[in-house]
Amino acid sequence: MPGILGYKGGCPRSVIDTAVLKRMALPICYSPNDRLSIVDYGSFAGAAVDYDKEFSLKSAVSQNSDVCLLIDGEVFPDAGEVPESFRKPVTTIQRAEYCLHLYMKHGPMFVRCLNGSFAIAVYDSRDQTLHLYTDRFLSRPLFFWQKNNDFAFASSVRSLLCCRDDIGREYDHMAIAEFIGFDKVISERTLFADIRRLPPAAHARLRNGKLAVERYFNFDPCAVTDLSSWREAAHKLTDILRRSLEKRVADDSGLGVFLSGGIDSRLILALSPDSVTGLTLTNEGMANKERKLTLKAASTRGIACIELPRTSDYPLLQARASVDINEGVFGSFLACRGVTFFNRLVEAGIHVTITGLYFNQVLKGMFIEDLPPIWGMALLPECVRNRAISRVLSESTLIQETYPLNLKSLGLSDKLKDALAVAKEHQIRRLSQWFSNGGTIGDLADRFPFENLLSVSDLAPTTRTNRTRLVDHSIIYDNELAEFAISIPHKWKRGGRLVMYALRKVSPELAKIEDPHTGLPAGVCPPLHSRTIQGVKDISQDLLKRSSLCCKVRNYLRSRKRERNVHPFNQGAYHDINALLKFSPKYQELVRSSIERLPAELFDIERIKLLLKQDLSAGKPRFGALFTPLVAFSLFDTDWGPNSDRSKVNCYLD
Repeated sequence: MPGILGYKGGCPRSVIDTAVLKRMALPICYSPNDRLSIVDYGSFAGAAVDYDKEFSLKSAVSQNSDVCLLIDGEVFPDAGEVPESFRKPVTTIQRAEYCLHLYMKHGPMFVRCLNGSFAIAVYDSRDQTLHLYTDRFLSRPLFFWQKNNDFAFASSVRSLLCCRDDIGREYDHMAIAEFIGFDKVISERTLFADIRRLPPAAHARLRNGKLAVERYFNFDPCAVTDLSSWREAAHKLTDILRRSLEKRVADDSGLGVFLSGGIDSRLILALSPDSVTGLTLTNEGMANKERKLTLKAASTRGIACIELPRTSDYPLLQARASVDINEGVFGSFLACRGVTFFNRLVEAGIHVTITGLYFNQVLKGMFIEDLPPIWGMALLPECVRNRAISRVLSESTLIQETYPLNLKSLGLSDKLKDALAVAKEHQIRRLSQWFSNGGTIGDLADRFPFENLLSVSDLAPTTRTNRTRLVDHSIIYDNELAEFAISIPHKWKRGGRLVMYALRKVSPELAKIEDPHTGLPAGVCPPLHSRTIQGVKDISQDLLKRSSLCCKVRNYLRSRKRERNVHPFNQGAYHDINALLKFSPKYQELVRSSIERLPAELFDIERIKLLLKQDLSAGKPRFGALFTPLVAFSLFDTDWGPNSDRSKVNCYLD
């Protein structure tokens, strides 16, 4: 971000008004310093929106001016692969010019040579062909619209909505069902019937008004490493991370690393240069162990650490910012971390950020020995295979004992309930296919997300938030690291031992930092320890249930604890959306006003109001996850929905 965009006319002699591009660029200009560079070939015009003069790396034109390239993102080739002519003073790579050099040398399949996080557009006037590319992870989406022979693309759905007044005037019911049910649109749809997005590792070719899309790469879910042990794998992980970081920090003096105190962020910190600055989110009015661990890690490493305090109303800011960040693709606004802190970071000299987010999934393994056949969003209960049974469950009093998707379907209209049932079946078939190739459930959990990292709720919104004002160099978007993570057996990663062993070899001091609550190395929860604690809890609860006196004491203490400790942030520095609903009158008002604005033809508004009333009257709200995507959808619908007025565009987040 900010991004790229373009418009291709249906007639070779047509001329694109560049005012259209300027209008499309408005939604992705997040700072007064953002700049727009336009390339104009008559029937095709494109533009790149860049941060400022310091980052003018996003567009390039060939020597004969017959080919132009626009890039949103970063590519990180090995040093020996980049000719000196494509380097600025010091070591900054002219990334657009380098990519254009590869296109002129290798042709349209040059993208196979690229490593990083990017979306690219190439217009070749020699054969009047427009090429669009996404990276292997879909870390930077490309949306497109086509009507007859007219074609437009952009990094933002909102840019396309500003392109022409007739775009986005009808919702896609299947996409809305996915948005509410899964907290994200998991297919290649968008909320609008006439706008689609390219899949990961996509090469789209537009010529003579005909669009053809193909995949240039597929991750192998059956990949098997040739390494002999998990200790050997830990050494290779260290080497891969070191190479990846060297390429990402070579040209950046204002580098900030987001720290949580866990072993993943500490490993990145250990491998980072001494000039790095630590960044951590803290919570006003609620102490948390992550802050203590982060400050301890920064002190041990001998670096400065910037604390970014959040108030109890911070989730409201995230909700409003999500309209501009999530593009109507993600339903959870809580992952839009960093909102309102950008000016402070820029003033502190931070221009580039790195996060270890998502290590927990692909490199640290699950924290239990053997997983049941249902995990996270993956394998759904068999009952949802049958639409009729799913529908019955949605309407029954057993709702609290069924899968959360059925809870979310309560507020949908009949039309959207049918669409959600179909979406469930599609997801089951998609995941079952991966499961048949992926081995154990743990292996599937590690490997499936690489099919599309954009589908992961937390990672993509977090990095997109950072990119509104800062350059993001997150190392999870690395080809070598991804292929390594897929090939390693889940049992080698279990309990975080792979990452912990690597950390011990790189920095024994950082590895010794302990969790103040358990006395164990921070960020590690061995399976045996986890099972032992759970077993003790189960036995204790069973004994308490048999004693009426213990039950009375327990209920009294719980009620007092709720009165004292209802807070939107928990001890681990994460959001508690249920507590937020109880704690914050402002958030309650946001939920109520959002429900009132929902389209009556798509949602059962009266039922949603009843659920909210019942939840608020309970001792502790339980249905916060139901209202989060409704709030996100309502806010987006108000600003960008089919009936919205898009003539007034707010360009800035801060």
